[in-house]
Amino acid sequence: MPPEKDVFDLVIPSAIAISIVSIVIGPVFFPLFHSAFLLVYFSAFFLLSCSHMFKFSLAFPRVLDTIARANDIESKGLVVAEIAHLHLFVLPNYCEPLPLLRKTVSRLGSHRAAKTNYVIVLAMEERELESVEKAKALREEFEDSFKDFIITFHPPNIPGESAGKGSNVNYAVRTASGVLSRKGIPMKQMMVTVSDADSGIPELYISCLERAAADAVDPYSVVYCPPIFFSRNAFSVPAPVRATDIMWSIMHLQNLANPRGLMFAASNYSLSMVLADKVGYWDTDFASIGEDMHMGLKCFFKTEGAMRMIPIYVPINQANVQTTGWFDNIKARYVQAKRHYFGVADTAYALRNAARAPSNPQNSFNLSFLLDRIQICWLTLEAHIVPTTAGWLMMAGVPLFEFLRPGLFDVANYGTEGGLSALGVSLATAKLWSNIWFAAKLMSTIASSPLLINAFMYEYYHRQIERDLLKKEAAPPAHAPHHHHHHSNNQNGTPRRMASNVKLNSPASHVADNNRPREWRYLTDFLWLGFSALFFMTLPSTEAAVRSLVRGSKEKYVVAQKMVENEDD
Repeated sequence: MPPEKDVFDLVIPSAIAISIVSIVIGPVFFPLFHSAFLLVYFSAFFLLSCSHMFKFSLAFPRVLDTIARANDIESKGLVVAEIAHLHLFVLPNYCEPLPLLRKTVSRLGSHRAAKTNYVIVLAMEERELESVEKAKALREEFEDSFKDFIITFHPPNIPGESAGKGSNVNYAVRTASGVLSRKGIPMKQMMVTVSDADSGIPELYISCLERAAADAVDPYSVVYCPPIFFSRNAFSVPAPVRATDIMWSIMHLQNLANPRGLMFAASNYSLSMVLADKVGYWDTDFASIGEDMHMGLKCFFKTEGAMRMIPIYVPINQANVQTTGWFDNIKARYVQAKRHYFGVADTAYALRNAARAPSNPQNSFNLSFLLDRIQICWLTLEAHIVPTTAGWLMMAGVPLFEFLRPGLFDVANYGTEGGLSALGVSLATAKLWSNIWFAAKLMSTIASSPLLINAFMYEYYHRQIERDLLKKEAAPPAHAPHHHHHHSNNQNGTPRRMASNVKLNSPASHVADNNRPREWRYLTDFLWLGFSALFFMTLPSTEAAVRSLVRGSKEKYVVAQKMVENEDD
């Protein structure tokens, strides 16, 4: 059964409440304190953004270097790593379109080790009406492409469970473990990779995963984390959606450069079946709805800090939320963002477990474990407090203050009714407060600038990934001859049909060409960042935090719609 609500569940909702209330009553009742608070908040946000920029500048060259070295190795006819594990690819899905699932499974089937070392675990939901038909169609088409093809149907209405990816993965992995164990395959040989239904996993990821597992001190206490990347249908969605998912990619990639092996997975990750079994598999209540972060936290606390995360610097290509119509697409992305931010419950989970005494008495005096607990709680708080408070304070803090107390810090107004003298402040001190307010306004302006620098660095990173890993090619000049059937090979050695010569998002094109790389003109996407921050971060995170506190497990799990019809296989 899910735990009762406690004080830890109030941390994020309280932070939101303080942010919203303070920007209204602060200027009126506590103007001096509130101005100093805003300066401190904006300065902290700026320093945090600088740390993100620094870590992103470390992480993205590692991705490019990994891909470049792999391409060099394969160009010499060598392999990046031998495949030693039996790889289970868990594909949880609910009401996902069959073409999308077919593309995802097909890409895995194109890997060279698929028939000898890959097991597909197609995790269906029993409550989906078409689940049996879709599973049957996929098995008939792809069963011979893999060593094994396991289908599970997660039953609905299991006591204590909430519908979602975590409960489906838990049922599927437990079932698959039993099936394979009965076939004589030891858990130590099983490597579980959990992904989304739209994740295009490259063969290079598995090679680097094998190498990382071979090099790990204890491969049975590791969660392996790849970066996420959005390029499957990016030109078919509105610019605010593209910009949002790019920033999501940036924030996740910089997180992979965290020290001490403490970071979080996003959507896709791998771990040994031994570790999954050791920690009791996946939690299934509503508080664990953010299954990727939650599983990492669970592994950390259940192993009392022994678990570490290792980044695998090979991006997993995913699809943006896509529906028909601009406004419907914006609404769908909002719904997805709200579902993501239901993961704020992990803040309470992390704080609650960090506050508990370790089960091993020796760890009670282990300084390293103490520092790890502090860091993991800080990272969890950072992931949830910043999105839920930054929008309110960064966007509305200064404008509302200026509106409610116009000219308060203007020294020229010192002796007037609206000046600082009315607050009992001396003229000398008034000049100090005037400087503090000027600094607060300045910091509110530049606090987000490191994020914009990240965006410019990302443009280079994105095109390099599309060129060197996804093998996308720029559109030829309009006068160049057009060949309908020319083929090139992608990094995995499988054919990739070159797309027709259609200019991306051109007025003459009815369908965006997602097989072409991103161009510099898409820098205009970032003009939507303010809109994206409000509608895909501040508002959905606030709603999710309040609803999770009030409704909890009664909240309905909604799957975002995705389409990738015009993407080459």
